[in-house]
Amino acid sequence: MANLSLTTSNTLFPGDKASFTLTVTNNGPNAAQCIFVANAVAALTFTTGPVLSTGTVVGNDWIITSIPAGGTATLTG
Repeated sequence: MANLSLTTSNTLFPGDKASFTLTVTNNGPNAAQCIFVANAVAALTFTTGPVLSTGTVVGNDWIITSIPAGGTATLTG
């Protein structure tokens, strides 16, 4: 079993494009497998696509194969 948390952060300054980061953290005690973050990129527009530390984006969903205990995965756009 794994204890996962999802946090978001964003930065927006006048005249700049909006940016954001989604972070999935595995608080353990075991590795997490097959993590699915629904609608992670819904309604967002990327000039070069999202930047992932791991996993893939399928449609609007972020699919992460695994995160070790104590590890994180990030999606930045």
